[in-house]
Amino acid sequence: MQTTTQTAPRDTTPPPRVHSLRVDVSTPGRTVLTWTLVHPADIASVFVLRGPAGRCPTHQPLQPSANRVGDVTPRTRQVDNRERDGKRYCYAVYTLDKVGNWASPVVAHVTNKGDTTAPDPVSDVSTTTTRSGVHVAWAPPPDAAQILVIRGRGAACPGTPATGTRIGGRGVRSSQVDAAADTTTAHCYSVFALDQAG
Repeated sequence: MQTTTQTAPRDTTPPPRVHSLRVDVSTPGRTVLTWTLVHPADIASVFVLRGPAGRCPTHQPLQPSANRVGDVTPRTRQVDNRERDGKRYCYAVYTLDKVGNWASPVVAHVTNKGDTTAPDPVSDVSTTTTRSGVHVAWAPPPDAAQILVIRGRGAACPGTPATGTRIGGRGVRSSQVDAAADTTTAHCYSVFALDQAG
């Protein structure tokens, strides 16, 4: 009597790729990816990788050069709060089955523009000249993260923080003394409010 043992062929068929990948970058510093799983019972893991746009992580799910975003559960949504505003990224979404087969990823190129809304301006700006220098006072807006006081020459009021001499630090405050000002010469002061995004 002869017996033979037959080994079942190894499963090498990748699972179906995700479908309808969508990206939402409407919130600064936050990228939301959503997709649909085709035949969810065939999918054991979902990998979301992020890389620079010029080096899209499409080689394989375990790439040391890519950042994995989130866990590997078979899900349909992932939020990335670690991307940098204004930088272009490539996201690659992989599906894997129980034996480790993986499908070529679905990719999306993304740029989160970030916060482009300026804070409210300072108000009630006034100056007083004393022996100690020029006292500049103002009312800061509630959404200010920094205050910059810039001195210009004569009637030329600085239009940007880079077009004059900065007086004091960047902290949020309601007054600043310019002890270095020549009180015999005319000056114009501009007070800028900056938010967290700068």
